Amino acid sequence: MVGTLVPAFFGLLVLGLPIFAALALSVTLILYFAGGIDPLVVPMRMFSGMNNFSLMSIPFFVLAAELMRIGGLSDRLIDVARALIGWLPGGLAAATVVACLMFGSISGSSPATVVAIGTIMYPAMVKAGYDRFFSIGLVTTAGTLGPIVPPSIALIIYGSVTGTSAASCLLPGFCLRW
Repeated sequence: MVGTLVPAFFGLLVLGLPIFAALALSVTLILYFAGGIDPLVVPMRMFSGMNNFSLMSIPFFVLAAELMRIGGLSDRLIDVARALIGWLPGGLAAATVVACLMFGSISGSSPATVVAIGTIMYPAMVKAGYDRFFSIGLVTTAGTLGPIVPPSIALIIYGSVTGTSAASCLLPGFCLRW
């Protein structure tokens, strides 16, 4: 089945279909011709997979992160992080990590954390004399602290896929946080 699925996928890509359409159409065609499954099963399964109450929170996490970035919360979090540990040697880098941790724990989104904190801290770190590769590496890796601390988009997706309640997935992160 895989021997026919991959060429069908790449053939549809060569025809100019977008990746999502090529994936869906190639799987549907292979299931119909090789598996004998009705093609209507594929969209029904896709919709039932998306029809999950806990998955509705993900767009709101991203919206909250964007509102926090526009509203200037990231600037305030950076000021707090600088006040806490900015006086230490390497304090600007440490303040970047702490600011990413705080923003990630509020928004739950790693990409939103990298954008919100990185747009401010990356130029500040380069201006302060940090190597630009170190600065961008620090911002991108510190931005991934968001999934560790609740609320976390990754934990919500994990819970919905495995059938685990969101509360039991997020509880260890709360223990880590406090």
